[in-house]
Amino acid sequence: MCKRILVSQTNTEDGVPFYKIGTIGSTPDAYISKELFDDYKVKYNYPRKGEVMITCAGTVGKCVVYDGEDAYFQDSNIVWIDNPTQYISNGFLFHLLSKVDWRKLNSTTIIRIYNDDLRNLKMSYPRKEEQQKISHLLSLLDERIATQNKIIE
Repeated sequence: MCKRILVSQTNTEDGVPFYKIGTIGSTPDAYISKELFDDYKVKYNYPRKGEVMITCAGTVGKCVVYDGEDAYFQDSNIVWIDNPTQYISNGFLFHLLSKVDWRKLNSTTIIRIYNDDLRNLKMSYPRKEEQQKISHLLSLLDERIATQNKIIE
């Protein structure tokens, strides 16, 4: 997860996009200075392009793939999976995590994904070649659904 950003360190007009659980995957409503971004990116954990990011509070389980563009993410509410990719590709992991029913994780009324929840997930997956084919097909279907939803709107 990223280092904590305070509300006083954000603005609503310009800089590096700062994504929160409600804005990740869409349009940011907050920004941080380029100087703060550069400083934090060097000093603290930061996702690599292609890694799967997941919301862990609020809207639990929303997944996006980090596109490599300069952006910063809300601490502990958005985490990314440091996946070594030798067994499962990030693209396939994205599709698997997107389909998990996270509501079954906690017995409390406020659902939250914790590190151990992610570590203890049991997943079945095919060989990497098959993962790529399946991921490609599912991505095409997602694009088609998004296009149809825009047409309906």
